[in-house]
Amino acid sequence: MRRGHGPGRLRPVRPAGGERQGLTTWCRFAEWPARVRAAAYADGGRRATLGGFMTLLVVAEDHDDIRMVMARVLSRAGYTVVEAGDGAAALAAVREHAPAAVVSDIDMPVISGVDLCLAIRSDPATSQLPVIFVSGSLTPGDERPARAGATAVVTKPFTPQRLVECVREVLARHG
Repeated sequence: MRRGHGPGRLRPVRPAGGERQGLTTWCRFAEWPARVRAAAYADGGRRATLGGFMTLLVVAEDHDDIRMVMARVLSRAGYTVVEAGDGAAALAAVREHAPAAVVSDIDMPVISGVDLCLAIRSDPATSQLPVIFVSGSLTPGDERPARAGATAVVTKPFTPQRLVECVREVLARHG
């Protein structure tokens, strides 16, 4: 395991009082002290770390390689990413983790990105959640994102910088 942010990565845990000061142990999130884990999702999409908060995002993409790239780019930009391989898994992740935003492909199996966005908008608990579509299937004048209530659209192929800029802009507006 490598140190840093992202799924399966090790994270620092500093022992509570009475133990050596300055000592840092690296462990998986599931192994964090209960007080830290309990606070992890208590702040509306901001995941607690011992040094502050990281913004939690759900990334929904049915192509493993693209999902991995998006998750890596966003993790390196300082976000915590929960990955989903289809719209149904993304909707479950939204309900479980209460993310700050959703980054989703449009064309996915089980539930499409458009239907995912409509489901998010229809639930009063998530109706204001920003949804960013990342898609290569949109043509000029395609009204699917607007009809679904998408917050922003990034077209494929995208640069890592463009994806991160879009997420930052959306989160700044909906902060």
